[in-house]
Amino acid sequence: MTTKLGYLIVKKEFHRYPKESHIIGYRGIDRQPLTVGELTPLPEGYDEEKNAEILKLRNEIATQMEEDENEDGFITDFANALKYYRALKAFFPDIELLFCLGVNELRHKEFGENDIPLKGFEFIGYEVAYKQEDFFSAIRNGLLGNMYEKMRKYVELLNHHKLFDKLELAKSFMDEYLMDQNAEAGDFILYKLYLYK
Repeated sequence: MTTKLGYLIVKKEFHRYPKESHIIGYRGIDRQPLTVGELTPLPEGYDEEKNAEILKLRNEIATQMEEDENEDGFITDFANALKYYRALKAFFPDIELLFCLGVNELRHKEFGENDIPLKGFEFIGYEVAYKQEDFFSAIRNGLLGNMYEKMRKYVELLNHHKLFDKLELAKSFMDEYLMDQNAEAGDFILYKLYLYK
């Protein structure tokens, strides 16, 4: 079964990698959230007044997160997530809002479409990542980043978001990744991700 985890506001990050990088196009969960308490460096070219607006907004988000986030580090209320996403979009056009579902690895039974707020969202794929705030992704770091030879076959099975279209493929990759001696050890789960359009 799937369980609702919540929403993340993240950077696209496509510009950070060389053109030949396998990570380009990755739209999974392992990206820098803009809703964390720590304030990241401000974009170049903003005057002090706009910088003050950004700092105020980010402090508001940090405060709201403390009150609203669940134990996994997600914004749990869609109205709050959408409000901050729209406000931040004015300063950072290259951000995205993700809706994240955790997939129970024992049953793999999907929610029906009526059980999740799909209006305005599109399914972009399945992710394999930590169930915690840094959201370390086995796809981004273990498959695209390190390209372990015996798992190279999975690269060709990723969609254009660098995620898996099929739950069975994501589960197969996760199982094989966790058996690899070079793999990052941790509490990995399967995520079903939706992108707000």
